[in-house]
Amino acid sequence: MRNKHNPSISGAVDKRILYYIGLILFAAILAFYIGNKIGTEENNDLIEIGLFIIVSLLLAISRKWLVLTMVVSAFGFIIAPTHFKVGPAEMALTFIACFAVANFWRPGFFGIPKELENFKFYTVCFFVLFIYLIIHSVYNITFPNNMENIAWTNLSKTIVATLIGFTVPWVAIGLARYSQITKNPYILLGSILIFGLLTNIIIRAYGTFVLGIGISENTDIPSVDQASSNVLDIPGIHLYENMFQLRVIVPFALLFGVAVLVSKSELAKEWQARLSGISLIFLGFIGAALSGGRSTLIAPLIYCALYLMNRRKSYLILLLSFIVLLIALLGRTLYQVNPNYVPLEVQRSLALLPFMDMQEAKDSIDSSSDWRYGLFLMSLDDWEQSYRTIMFGRSIYAYTVTDDEQIKRDPFYGEQFVSMRRGATHNLVTDLLVPYGAVGFLLYFITLFVLLRSIYALRKRAYNNPTINDFSLMALVMIIVSTLSSIIGGQFLSLECGIVVAMLCLIARNELVFPIAPQTYPLRIRR
Repeated sequence: MRNKHNPSISGAVDKRILYYIGLILFAAILAFYIGNKIGTEENNDLIEIGLFIIVSLLLAISRKWLVLTMVVSAFGFIIAPTHFKVGPAEMALTFIACFAVANFWRPGFFGIPKELENFKFYTVCFFVLFIYLIIHSVYNITFPNNMENIAWTNLSKTIVATLIGFTVPWVAIGLARYSQITKNPYILLGSILIFGLLTNIIIRAYGTFVLGIGISENTDIPSVDQASSNVLDIPGIHLYENMFQLRVIVPFALLFGVAVLVSKSELAKEWQARLSGISLIFLGFIGAALSGGRSTLIAPLIYCALYLMNRRKSYLILLLSFIVLLIALLGRTLYQVNPNYVPLEVQRSLALLPFMDMQEAKDSIDSSSDWRYGLFLMSLDDWEQSYRTIMFGRSIYAYTVTDDEQIKRDPFYGEQFVSMRRGATHNLVTDLLVPYGAVGFLLYFITLFVLLRSIYALRKRAYNNPTINDFSLMALVMIIVSTLSSIIGGQFLSLECGIVVAMLCLIARNELVFPIAPQTYPLRIRR
């Protein structure tokens, strides 16, 4: 019964009661699950449960969900306690889900404040895409295509990867009415990126130059269980580094470093922010050279060039290109003196530059390119097998003994076949068409377009605010360039893109409604 004197309080109490009932049910299910695992002596799963509970309690106490998500994204570590890989996207989604559970009773938690009304249609599109993927998954599990064994674990991970970049902004939009910026966002994001870059550079340099451990030479897809490819491996929880994290974080870090240095915002002119910008550019080029990515030195230039052209700072594009030239000349000199001084990872990073002659790296890149092209053609054939797969895809298949036998007989073709079955086709077009069909493909790009349109509309609305201007331009450049590159590389909207949009939403809400002094600013959520 509602309180006539203060109905809002009674409504909040009613929602809290539902929360407590849900918490009790969750505790009962968790107790039953733990008891069952103890009885079957599957103790490794208990470590996962313990970590989940710790994270949940941490979020319930601190509620700094976005900061934790940013840290996970920057460090990129992976947990595989029971041969099930949990990467940054899965861990970030756990943070977001725990935070939402701890706060969902707030009235209007997912409501959109009027300052972010440009994102209303985006939230609708995101919700439609989310519902489609859930219904699509349930239907394919119940009525699988061609009677194949559907792998729920692989399917759930694919859905997480598809939605994570859209989910972080969606939560931030609903949270914006309760948020308060208390510190400088340039310093916060810069600090996290610096520590993430530095950590991954140290691990990669130690593994490459001291242990002689590198990435796979023929493809970009080493096995999850390939322990020899990992420098860090903490027993018990099997925490190890993501071998490809440098390829992900380097373009983001270099773009943010350049954005800080050319920003007109008073917040970006603080010495800590300037220092973080310079450090990110310096560390970013080192990380690019060690990443092993065929375009990790070129992609950041594209990011930065688009950003700087909008800022009319063309001379900085020449400066960045000059730095790349110096790195390439150093690598070429070392390679000519003694090729053994230049590991394969560094050779691959420099090989696409036109004057570099590193045959081993070029052979590795050609092999990887042929592998990807063959996988793309194979995936198209699989997608076109029936009207059902063309329109709605065929979901994700399980890894079977037959797959293992095919890899042993023919590693090149076998890896292609397994990647196609699990929907990891390394091309955004077929990554969407094979699991979700033409309908999922259309819904994904509609949501992406509406998100871009919402950011652009906010940018126009707050054109005279330099902080919003910086983050909105960064978000637009990151989303557009990463989407175009993912047609070759195969990646959904990344967690990093989602973080930038989320920070933009929180900053915009506070800047547009409560303009505050530069000395008070980054990201603490008010209780």
